[in-house]
Amino acid sequence: RAILWRREHASVLARIDELQMEVRKIIPTGMLPWRTNSGQPIQVAIPFAVDAKTWSSKSEQWHHEAGISNREVAYRVCDRLTRQSGRLVKMVMIQDLTGLSMTFAMQNSKLMQNQGKLSKLSEFLFPQLVATVVVTHPPSFVSTLYKMSSAVLSERLMKKVKLADTYDKTCKYADLAPEKVPHFLGGQYYWDADWVPIRVKTNPANAPKMIVPAESRTADSPGKAKGINPFKGFRNGNAST
Repeated sequence: RAILWRREHASVLARIDELQMEVRKIIPTGMLPWRTNSGQPIQVAIPFAVDAKTWSSKSEQWHHEAGISNREVAYRVCDRLTRQSGRLVKMVMIQDLTGLSMTFAMQNSKLMQNQGKLSKLSEFLFPQLVATVVVTHPPSFVSTLYKMSSAVLSERLMKKVKLADTYDKTCKYADLAPEKVPHFLGGQYYWDADWVPIRVKTNPANAPKMIVPAESRTADSPGKAKGINPFKGFRNGNAST
């Protein structure tokens, strides 16, 4: 079934790199420069920390193809690591819901339905792709959001979803030490990646208690981790003088 789908959608798969370039301009997404304690790669997305009008102005088809491209890229990473290590490697996905409002969720219900189609597609196209989906900064209406998601997402995927409403849960579910959790998720690592929105990087509420320069990296890391602290003028999230 997966082979047949790939044949029928060869034109979409041929545009994966092109799609990714466009997607990353609209939906902030990146790979952490290290893996979990158990060796799984980690993808982080902050889809609602951008201009909502730009995000929602795209067609359903665009969002569908964007979702396919995200999963295909993650699959390629896991496939390469699986071949290198000789053991099955899955992806840990962190979905940071910073910026998500109830109004946006209700006005863009079709996008939630699209996620449902993508999750069912992934069941046969990428059956072993996801290890865990860690949801950080869940909004106050998370119970309603969870019910909405349960109605459209596959049961298999919903079982992998972990709500991390505290820093300790983020570390636990993402299987990361505190010094390797990005500062905007409550960790000690200041992630100065280009794709992270400026307002997320510099939000005083995201100022970590301590910055630990993380010099170590895995062989598949795209670059050296940075430990620069731009929050020098803040203490416990408040400006100091």
